[in-house]
Amino acid sequence: MVAYKKDPGVKKVEKKLTLLPSTINYVTEYWKENGCNSFSDAVDDMVKKTKAQGGEQLLANVIATVTAEKIIEALKRTYLDPLRIRTGYADKQTKALLEVMNHVIVKNGWDAEKVITTDVRKSNVVTEAEGKITKQIEHFKQNAATKDAQRKAPKA
Repeated sequence: MVAYKKDPGVKKVEKKLTLLPSTINYVTEYWKENGCNSFSDAVDDMVKKTKAQGGEQLLANVIATVTAEKIIEALKRTYLDPLRIRTGYADKQTKALLEVMNHVIVKNGWDAEKVITTDVRKSNVVTEAEGKITKQIEHFKQNAATKDAQRKAPKA
């Protein structure tokens, strides 16, 4: 059976539906709140809005993706690239130190002795060096935070 709405160009098809009471209550509330002419108009309106929200959701996802990419790119330039550079510098220094330590160990004949790692015993030299490095890292973080705050501060 075909029913006609006020607009004769729009045909509606009559369907028998079985719905949960909670669904009927929800659509009825929607019908009253949105001034629909009938239960079926309320369902039609809900479907239209759901379709529109799907398009809006797609647009929101695209915007979120583009925004995330721009944020990541900005972070790479300001934070990640300098960190990689510093890490590379530290890595070179660590490798050079390892080569020097290997030379000292081999030349002094300590290679044949039992190895004592820092989890067994930590020398005073290593403890002091770790303390110094920890302080340098804290100082670097404080300088970075100060520069960041100065960048964000409003210009007078």
